[in-house]
Amino acid sequence: MSNCIYVIHKDGNRWEMSGRKIAYLKVGAAKGVITSQCNDYAKDKVFHLDYCAPERTDEFKKAFDEEYKRFVIVEYVPKT
Repeated sequence: MSNCIYVIHKDGNRWEMSGRKIAYLKVGAAKGVITSQCNDYAKDKVFHLDYCAPERTDEFKKAFDEEYKRFVIVEYVPKT
C-alpha cells in the first residue's frame, strides 16, 4: 500500500466543495470525483437545449472537456 495521498486542485488552488473530501488514497477515486463534477457542470451548460437536439451531445462534450482541463490531481508523499 502506498503512503501517498491525492489532492484535487482547480485553477491552481486546492479544490474544496461542501460534501466532498479533500484528500483521496487512490488516484482513481480522485478522478471519479472530477468526472462527476464535470458531468454536473456540463449538464447545467446544456440544460437549455432540447433533450433530443443533435448539438446537445457536442455541447455537452465541449463543456465537459472545458471544465476537466481546469482540474489537476496533486500527489503528496510523506517526508522521510
